[in-house]
Amino acid sequence: MPTQAASDDLTSNRDRYYRSQVEMPESMRELMEQIAFEYAETYDSYLVTEDDREYFWNRKGTGFIGFYRRRRRVIATGGVLAPLEDRESLLAEFMEFARRQRWSVIFFNIPRAYSSLYRKSGFQITKCGEEPIIQLDRTQWQGKTTNGSVGRKTIARSRASSFAS
Repeated sequence: MPTQAASDDLTSNRDRYYRSQVEMPESMRELMEQIAFEYAETYDSYLVTEDDREYFWNRKGTGFIGFYRRRRRVIATGGVLAPLEDRESLLAEFMEFARRQRWSVIFFNIPRAYSSLYRKSGFQITKCGEEPIIQLDRTQWQGKTTNGSVGRKTIARSRASSFAS
């Protein structure tokens, strides 16, 4: 998957860590966008392509983790972006790198299907909110029906209050 230029760039950088996209060669920025598009699974995954993140790439050059860092605290959003078969090793490599840096790592918005992967890496999981999935083909927006009519009292009160103000 990585281009030859991106592979050469990864092997020349011992830890495959970049403080910003500016430090990355153009070939890696292009690969980063391709990987984010192909392997993103949460609504915030696309944010890793913003230029305000730091990045850690796996040895194979097939995936990366984008994160914010404030002193020794790392907040990773968007998840582990790599093919399924490379996610566990990427997470292990990243955690080893973070341990050497003495960083404390937090991941936000991980898909439920990958909770065992994070637990295996020593993370505790806390549910914080929901990611609602609305099936649009089964959803109606007309409101509550009362005696066959659609909330006429609510509509009338709404109109009355708008004229009163």
